[in-house]
Parts: sequence; C-alpha cells; structure tokens
Amino acid sequence: MEQNPHKRRIRIRHSYSQGADGDFLSYAGNRPVASARRICEKMRYRIFFFIIFLLASIAPLSAMEKGVFKPPSLEGYTLVQTKQLDKDKVKDGIKETTLEIYGNAIGQYIGKYTCNGIIWEWGVKANNNNDDTINNYILRDSDGDGIFDERYGGNETTYVPDWVKKAGNK
Repeated sequence: MEQNPHKRRIRIRHSYSQGADGDFLSYAGNRPVASARRICEKMRYRIFFFIIFLLASIAPLSAMEKGVFKPPSLEGYTLVQTKQLDKDKVKDGIKETTLEIYGNAIGQYIGKYTCNGIIWEWGVKANNNNDDTINNYILRDSDGDGIFDERYGGNETTYVPDWVKKAGNK
C-alpha cells in the first residue's frame, strides 16, 4: 500500500504545565488547550445564569391576569372588622384606604377596599394556603369604569390606582 504523498500526517507535540490555580494546562504546539475541568466550570456557570434568567423572565408573567372578573358576593358573610390602611405607593403614613373584612361560618374571608367611598379592590381568602391562587385572589379595578379587570394572587401587594386619588380630589 502506497501512501498518497500529498497527505501528510502532522504530529503535534503536547506539553503540560501547571497553571496558577493548580490546574494542569495542555499546550498543543504553542496554543493552550482548555482542560476538561475548566470547560465543565464554564458550562456550570452558563447553565446557572441561564436558569436565573429564565426564572426572572417568567415570574412577571404570572403576577397579574387581565380580563373581566365578577366581584364576590357578600351573601352569607358578616362584617368582622374594619381597618384603615396606607395602600398608596407613597408610604406617607396617611391611611387613605378603608378595609372592611367579612367572614362566614366556615372561616372564609372577603375584603372590600374603598378609598373616598369608591370600591377599588376585593380580596378573597378561602383558605390559609397562600400559594392557592384559585381560591385566594385579589380583584382590582384598574381604570375606574366599575369593571374589575385585574386579578392578582392572594399574597401579592397591590396599591391604590391613580384614578381613585384623582376621583377623590374632584
């Protein structure tokens, strides 16, 4: 068998030296070759940051649902407590929101949030599981048309919409 004279095998000598971090570096010719350990570390960091990015981008999508939602009925509920709250974005200590809490015989609660006599939010707490967004939720009127068009999870923070403040200043 004759070898083709145009095809030559090039043999690259490998040499090794120890890097500053204690890892052995391989050199092919005069080019460094990354070790398997370094490649794995880089991949681990890339995967970690990809997962963090994915979680950060998905979280805001589940925060609020848009639609037309029917306010809860207070039938079978009695007024349990009334509170004054500071629910605007500016924490100035002025308690502009009135929260009326209604309860029923089986321990479920409905909260009615008003400001200047206007109902702007309803809160429903059917059980103590904060992750249960089907039975524990908040309905909010975002623009003052009387339609509750935003639905949040029961443990999320909401604030008085700007339209409520403007309506109170008229």
